[in-house]
Amino acid sequence: MKKSIFGRLMITYLVVIITSTIIFGVFFSILLRNHLIKTKEQELFVKGKQISSVANYYLQGSLSDQTLNYVLTSTEIFLDARVLVIDRGGYIVALSGGTAPGFRHGRVAGRIIRGMQLLPEDTGLVLKGSPVSYRGVSPYYGEPMLTVAIPVVSGQDNENAQVIGAVFLNSPVPGVAEAVKDTYTLLLASFIVALAIASGLGLYLSRKISQPLREMNKAALAMAQGDYKRKVEAEGEDEIGELAASFNYLAGELNLTVEALKEEKGKVELMLRSLSEGIIAVDKDGLILRINPAAANLLKVSEEDLVKLPISSLEGFDDLSGLFVDVLKTGSSGSCIFTVDKLTVRAYVSPIISTGAILGSVGILQDISQAEQLEKMRRDFVANVSHELRAPLTVIRGYTEALLDEVIDRKEEPDKYYQIIREETLRLERLIVDLLDLSRLQSGKVELDMESVDLETISRSVLEKFRPLAGEKQIQLALHRDSSPFLVQGDGDRLEQLLIIFIDNALRHTSQGGEITVDLKGEDREARVRISDTGEGIPEEDLPYIWERFYKVDKAHTPSLGGTGLGLYIAREIIHLHGGTTLVESRPGEGAAFEFTLRRA
Repeated sequence: MKKSIFGRLMITYLVVIITSTIIFGVFFSILLRNHLIKTKEQELFVKGKQISSVANYYLQGSLSDQTLNYVLTSTEIFLDARVLVIDRGGYIVALSGGTAPGFRHGRVAGRIIRGMQLLPEDTGLVLKGSPVSYRGVSPYYGEPMLTVAIPVVSGQDNENAQVIGAVFLNSPVPGVAEAVKDTYTLLLASFIVALAIASGLGLYLSRKISQPLREMNKAALAMAQGDYKRKVEAEGEDEIGELAASFNYLAGELNLTVEALKEEKGKVELMLRSLSEGIIAVDKDGLILRINPAAANLLKVSEEDLVKLPISSLEGFDDLSGLFVDVLKTGSSGSCIFTVDKLTVRAYVSPIISTGAILGSVGILQDISQAEQLEKMRRDFVANVSHELRAPLTVIRGYTEALLDEVIDRKEEPDKYYQIIREETLRLERLIVDLLDLSRLQSGKVELDMESVDLETISRSVLEKFRPLAGEKQIQLALHRDSSPFLVQGDGDRLEQLLIIFIDNALRHTSQGGEITVDLKGEDREARVRISDTGEGIPEEDLPYIWERFYKVDKAHTPSLGGTGLGLYIAREIIHLHGGTTLVESRPGEGAAFEFTLRRA
């Protein structure tokens, strides 16, 4: 059952008030009763001494019975106390007989009579000369009484004084009880009034205290649901008002902090989603906390399906999941390389450590396929250039040494050897020219001499240059064009170099009896050139890389087919410098077609 602070405050107020009132009433009644009895006792002592003087005269025979009875009766009426006078033997010689309220009824008058001897325990001490007072149920009156006994002494002014009797004053205690009872009635009425006033005040104060607390509770629940704009209304400048003001300030600061955290979280989320590297974060138990789109794309998985799952749930990636497990166990960073389809991925995993404890780990996945491909291309380039340089140099050195050593028969014509040396020298020159072109293109220092150029004329000229070589391989060279004039805006020398690269490449990869065709087509604003052959074609896996520098489809360094891998890269750069586009189509065994566009003049 819910216990509210309002109920607790009310109960507390009431308990405090009731308890305080009861304790006060008990102590007050005890004090009042004792005070009344003490006052009555002192009054009885005072009057008793006065009566003892009168009784002294009576016991010595100097006072009549009528006079003594008058005094005793008057005292009984005045003090509400029965007065007895006894002699030294303890016998009652006189007693009051008035109409005091406490002695009007019953057996009192019937049990106490003149001539009756009191009990020794009642008279023993007082007849020895000591005043006596005691409370209790009187054996003579049968009810609670306050009794005071005063000795009657003769000759008080001389050395022969002696006790000749005693005066007993008996006052009923119920008179005191009636006074206490009246006091209780007054206290009860005061208690009821005080309780009503305190209850109203407690109700007001409890509500004044509990209402702001209830408002704060509602505001706190709203804050738990993300509503930080709700305010607590509290009046006054007391502690409750200060608490409400502090709560409102806290809500405002929390709102600013949460907004800032949301903004930072959004930035981090945006950064994670925009990173090209894959990110995977796991907790200390190996459960995946976060995986960004780049990582999901690399691993071919769904982000949502993996969150809160163990890292081992990445099926087919044992190296990666094992690396995460090792890092969580050892607390040391690590890396591994694995493949996904045709991609090569490197993973770096580091632990997340706070105050000496491993809280989790985070891994970065990088697609190093292109870097690996570039590195492979560089190695191939070094091998190709080394081979291309070594082969002609070896031939040149061999024939030169033969000529210098005069091992050649002088009857034979040495022109054949000089011709071989010249061809190898030209081969070296072409390689160097390609390297220089590559260097200039990469540095951006190539400047085009743009003019209106007849593309058909350049195409025919290039085909004529390759016709003898094509004839040796029995390859047909053909030029096709539509009826449009083929004037383009470009650098004639570079366009001629461009066609030479494509046709030379086609000749090297076209078998004997094949055909190479140059198609010229005119469009509204562009001229489209297509060089196609019936050669061996390009493997599908090599198509994405043929335009890259250093790349070479022929991996065997065949002298008749091998090049430096720079031709197509240079061709593409020339086309881009002219503002054109490139396209390649190929099917293995069915030949290849290279197409590019140029702006018409």
